[in-house]
Amino acid sequence: SGYQANTGIFEPLVDDRDFVFCDEMASPSLADGVRLSRARAYSYRHDDMDHLEDRLKRSRAARFRVIATDGYFPMTGRVAKLQELYALADKYDAVVVVVSEETGHVSLVIAGDIERGLSADALRIRLRALLGGRRHRTARAEPRSSLA
Repeated sequence: SGYQANTGIFEPLVDDRDFVFCDEMASPSLADGVRLSRARAYSYRHDDMDHLEDRLKRSRAARFRVIATDGYFPMTGRVAKLQELYALADKYDAVVVVVSEETGHVSLVIAGDIERGLSADALRIRLRALLGGRRHRTARAEPRSSLA
C-alpha cells in the first residue's frame, strides 16, 4: 500500500548521521517514515523554500541530506514546488524524495544529475551506490564526492 511504501522508504536510506527535511504538511505516512528512520528529522514550513534553505544551510554536519515531500497536498490542493526543491537540492547536495500516499509511488532524485546529462543507467548506478550497493563494472558515471 501507499502507506507502507512511504513509511518504509527511509530506513534503508538513512541513519543517525543523516538529516531529513520534511514539509510540515506532509502526509501522515511520509511523516511517520521520517520519524521511524534513525535520521535527524527537521520540518520546514509548507511550500516555504526560504525556510527550507535556512535549514539546509545549518546542516553542514550531515553525511547525506534528504528533502522529503508529497507530490500533491490534498489538504491544500497544492502541488509541490519540485523545480525549486531540485534547485535547492542541487545547491546543497541533497537527495529529493517525492511520494504519493494514494498510489504508493516513490521517486528519488539525485538533484542535478539529469541536467548534467547522466543516463538512466548511470542514475540507477548512482542510486545503488547511495543505498550501499555495488557499482556496476561498466558504469562510466563520475561519482559526486559526497555521494560516492
